[in-house]
Amino acid sequence: LNMRTDAVTATTDVGAVIPTTIMNFVVQQLKDYGEILPLVTMTNIKGGVAVPVAGTKPTATWVSEGSVAEKQKQQILGKVIFAYHKLQVRVANTLLSEVVTLELWEKTVAENIAEAMAVALESAVLLGSGIGQPLGILNDLDEGGGEGIVPVANQVNFGVTDATYQGWLAKLISSIPLAYRKRKSGVVLMNPLTWDKYVWGLVDEYGQPVARVNFGMNGEEQLRLFGKTVILTELLPSLDSATKGDAVVLYADLSDYFLN
Repeated sequence: LNMRTDAVTATTDVGAVIPTTIMNFVVQQLKDYGEILPLVTMTNIKGGVAVPVAGTKPTATWVSEGSVAEKQKQQILGKVIFAYHKLQVRVANTLLSEVVTLELWEKTVAENIAEAMAVALESAVLLGSGIGQPLGILNDLDEGGGEGIVPVANQVNFGVTDATYQGWLAKLISSIPLAYRKRKSGVVLMNPLTWDKYVWGLVDEYGQPVARVNFGMNGEEQLRLFGKTVILTELLPSLDSATKGDAVVLYADLSDYFLN
């Protein structure tokens, strides 16, 4: 009489008999992007073309009869040259994976490539070094030599103790030239932790809210600070995690930034 050894079929053995069911869905790590890039100006200018940057505009003066106004020079601060920079994403698949994988996987790879490009471009708008990539706004600061495009007067020191109504008003809003304060396309960029801890719910000395969260017809949040649209981005450090010299809040009209 032949007896078989006792054995139990485990879940590890099921795949040999019943194929594993694969859902038509891929779980991915989320990244926040897409709010900065649509606001910059996209151009299609041939590389190497120089665009002059003008300084102050001429002013008109009142003169008496028989007199003429003094001649004024149209200042040219410098020029912007559109250089060639190469942005690349490489994803490799084996021949076998191309044959046996789902159509969804091909779609997911394409979406991930597009996302990676968008994330890199948005990072370059703010933090680009200008070497092999576009020059970012925060790396084009005038440090006293007149070379940066962001003047020294528009750079203010800000700390945790300034994160009050008077601090935001005096340090951020009052440093913005009036012509730019009136621009409807101007936005305030900051880290979400800065907004949640130091801005959201901020009121003036009369109890009137200056930091609002409205919800549009589609239910999406619309953040406003002193009437300006707020864009939350993790490209800027939070007020708590920032070190000396870091930019924690930026006000800009991103349409003035050209991405060629």
